[in-house]
Amino acid sequence: MKSRDKQNLKNLSVEEMQSQLHQDREKMFKLQFKHSTTPLANPLEMRTLRRKIAMEGGQIPLARRIPKSGFSNVQFEKRYEWVNLETLAKFPANSEINPETLKKSGAVKCACLVKVLGHGEIKHAVKVSAHAFSKSAKEKIEKAGGTATLIKAA
Repeated sequence: MKSRDKQNLKNLSVEEMQSQLHQDREKMFKLQFKHSTTPLANPLEMRTLRRKIAMEGGQIPLARRIPKSGFSNVQFEKRYEWVNLETLAKFPANSEINPETLKKSGAVKCACLVKVLGHGEIKHAVKVSAHAFSKSAKEKIEKAGGTATLIKAA
């Protein structure tokens, strides 16, 4: 601030100082948003004009541009409840194991479709009936002297 401006401020009353401050703010506001006739007249002005407030967009990703229609396998897929051989080993020897007995024992939640998987060992013979067997499970059950019977799903 120049020295003469400081002297002028000392002689002003409070109301005059507030009105002077208000006028200065208006001048600064007008200068800030003034558009020049030539775009490159003042590069600092152009920076303020080009300032973006928020992200305005861009190219939409391919996954959002493609329509969401077509085939879905959800209604046709088969969902199996699975049981490992280590669970079947807990049943007594020479017992008949089917989806209903597995549901009663708590090994599966639903007796609709049951698949026997080959994780674990079975030492005694059991008769197992299920809707599907893994190759290793079928081999281990037959090796122990039991039988693996397929149930046809409705």
